Amino acid sequence: MAVLKRRIDEICSREVVGIAPGELASSAIEIMRARNISSILALENDFPVGIFTERSVVRIAANKGLDFTGQRLADVMSSPVLSVTGDTFIHEALSLMAHSKIRHLVVVDEAGRAAGMLTQSNLIEHLGHDPFMEVKRIDQIMSRIVVTVPQDFPFSRALGEMADKSLSCLVVTKDDIPTGILTERDVLRMAGGGMSATGLTVAQVMQHPVLTIEATASVAKAAALMRERGVRRLVVINRHRRIQGLATQSNVVKALESNYIQTLKEVIRDKEVELMAAYRNLREKTVYLDSILRSAMDMGIVAANIDFCINYYNPAAERLLGLPAREAVGKHIWEVHQNAEVPLDRLSRGFQAIHKNMAHTFCIERKGIDGFRHVEAQVSGIRDEQDRLSGYVLMLRDVTERIKAEEIIRHMAYHDPLTDL
Repeated sequence: MAVLKRRIDEICSREVVGIAPGELASSAIEIMRARNISSILALENDFPVGIFTERSVVRIAANKGLDFTGQRLADVMSSPVLSVTGDTFIHEALSLMAHSKIRHLVVVDEAGRAAGMLTQSNLIEHLGHDPFMEVKRIDQIMSRIVVTVPQDFPFSRALGEMADKSLSCLVVTKDDIPTGILTERDVLRMAGGGMSATGLTVAQVMQHPVLTIEATASVAKAAALMRERGVRRLVVINRHRRIQGLATQSNVVKALESNYIQTLKEVIRDKEVELMAAYRNLREKTVYLDSILRSAMDMGIVAANIDFCINYYNPAAERLLGLPAREAVGKHIWEVHQNAEVPLDRLSRGFQAIHKNMAHTFCIERKGIDGFRHVEAQVSGIRDEQDRLSGYVLMLRDVTERIKAEEIIRHMAYHDPLTDL
């Protein structure tokens, strides 16, 4: 599954095989046969304008026969071409291929020029050790619907079956035992050479003996066999050699993708649980902290963010500054404290001290209904885990009674209580 986390340019084929769309389709078939490849691009100045695949060959052969004489590539290719850049993640590319029901994805550079090709074979070739593939059995991922034909089944009818049902192969049987397999590659081998499908049987064209694997085998074993023998499908059998299904590269890739998506869902679900727990914990702490701050009746607390916008203002601050919270929260700290008759130069000196990692203490006098009140204020910084300044906090305390007591003590120290001199 680790391979799905890699990028396309790490596993794709970098060889670009293509011809001009005006070239003959028979030329494209000859190149595909000679290079043993399943597709060829139609290129105009290195830009992909179409693609011609083995499936295209089957479709055309079923409708017009095996002779492609006179047909241009532009007339038989599929267009437009789905493409991705090399930095695309493999799992994203596979999702696109699965959604579009294609087995080839053109890799392009930033300018849109063809730079390579991604196929399911590329993925199978680069599969490393994967616990999922070791424990997953073939019968858990295989296709259970297998279209079979007898050995004497006409080849021309087989072409029609494959084209009409979009089949990549037909399994040839005798007495319900698989004896061969007819694939798109076999059709490619027969096409374009002036040969006619009339009079041929599937037994004359099929590959035999057929490669089989038992239903209880692991997906890893099936992938290894496909890789070693250079095939894209295996007939799945039981111990009596009866057909149980068909295992293809598509099955393996879909299983890997499905498991990858399931793993991602589990990771996301676990993260959601962790986030919800953290959110509840933070909310509880916030409630407790807010309760504590609000219950601090003699301590006014005003907090602001790094942009000096007030985001906390407790009831004690309302009383000490004579300004309700609704008129303070969300406002700029300069505006609020000016309205509360706090000298701006004192706040300014406080903020300068904060940037030096210091706190600044000062006193202000406010006129109340019972005379002047003395308020001691300390402004300090709020710092994050990286010790970066992230906000400010102003602590306010009414020290009127303390100052009165200090004045009485000072008066008594310097004056005779009898003569008041």
